[in-house]
Amino acid sequence: QVLAGTLATQSLTTLCALALSAVAPRAAADLGIGPALMGYQVSVIYTGAVITSLAGGGFVRRLGATRASQLALWLTAAGCLLSSLGSLPALGAGALVIGLGYGCTNPAASHLLSRTRASTHMNLIFSIKQCGVPVGGVLAGLLLPPVTLLWSWQAGLIVCALMSMHSANWSIAA
Repeated sequence: QVLAGTLATQSLTTLCALALSAVAPRAAADLGIGPALMGYQVSVIYTGAVITSLAGGGFVRRLGATRASQLALWLTAAGCLLSSLGSLPALGAGALVIGLGYGCTNPAASHLLSRTRASTHMNLIFSIKQCGVPVGGVLAGLLLPPVTLLWSWQAGLIVCALMSMHSANWSIAA
């Protein structure tokens, strides 16, 4: 249950982090900028992630690993909602908030998974959790282009936010 929860958290926070990248051509056209400029959004996400990962251990100690994971999901959801406002300042602020959430995931997951009893399989357990990164990327690539074609790229970000918020309400503690 803990492994599934940490895998889901990693997948959904990565989905939120890569959401705009999956729809960058449409978003760039709507914003009147070149698609290459959308790549800066990822650097802002990772700037936020660096900030939070430096303090991640403290968050986990203060909040607990489960609450820190939930905070990561809520922050990435909030960042997607902010980004869905559809302006360049909102995209920048949303990317920073997504990054702040994204940086919380690994310290919290490490704390949760280190308490599992299968210590002889820790490499496998952590590897499975880390598979959430490509799973999130695949979800972004499969889910967001059709939503963008049906409605808008902002709707795709809102869908990501709703998925992340829904998951934040699940308990990932054993």
